[in-house]
Amino acid sequence: MLVGFLAAAALLYLIATVLMLTYLVGVASTLPSRRAATVSLGAAMVAHVTHDILRWVTLGRGPFAGIHEGLSTLALLVAGVAFALRLLGRRLETLGVFVAPLTLLMLLASQGVDAQPAAPLSGALLGVHVGSTILGTAAFTVAFALAAAYLVQEREVRQKRLRGMFQRLPPLEVLDVASFRSIALGLPALTLGLVTGLSAGLQEVGRGIPIVSWRHYLALGVWAVFAAVLALRLLAGWRGHRAAIGTIVGYASAVMVLVGYFVRGARL
Repeated sequence: MLVGFLAAAALLYLIATVLMLTYLVGVASTLPSRRAATVSLGAAMVAHVTHDILRWVTLGRGPFAGIHEGLSTLALLVAGVAFALRLLGRRLETLGVFVAPLTLLMLLASQGVDAQPAAPLSGALLGVHVGSTILGTAAFTVAFALAAAYLVQEREVRQKRLRGMFQRLPPLEVLDVASFRSIALGLPALTLGLVTGLSAGLQEVGRGIPIVSWRHYLALGVWAVFAAVLALRLLAGWRGHRAAIGTIVGYASAVMVLVGYFVRGARL
């Protein structure tokens, strides 16, 4: 049964990708095709979450039990953030063409990674730390995709060669606002992750584990970059190209934090 739901989720993510890609390149442009792509992405998420719940119930492997489960949870959250943005904005139909393949790759990687399992989480506090950090990373992943699409679209507009598939990408303003919303979602989650991570570290002092590690400093750097992007946008009107560059820089650091977590396991 687990394999069946996993295969269904992977297939539906693939179908959503193909439908969105055909719309983007102009093969299919009707409203039903766009709705079918959105429905496919939603159905993929349902199959995905059903698989993860059954794995938890039958095997006792929760969403943050190890690298396999963490990657699967991250993939589901990335799809969820993108799906929410799609519902909030009618001009974000093509967002899924960037997110669905990434989600599919992370889902497949979660089943194929050959690594030592992460150390078991010691209490609810550390679970909140890991969960909120992964949620923040998922939101930043979507913000990164939007920022990258913004830079590509901006280059085409400046060179006055906006044609073909680029004509179907969301306008620059839509990409900019959606990226801002994703960061606004991810920053509070990362803030919670930093606070709970430090609190969990204080509980581990007696076990000889350092309170602050290099990952804490790097995570704080990620928080500072994204906080600066939001603050400069709200206070100084800093948006567009500069905001996209800041988002990409912040996401590169966020990926390093996530890799550090998976390499060292769920311990601080």
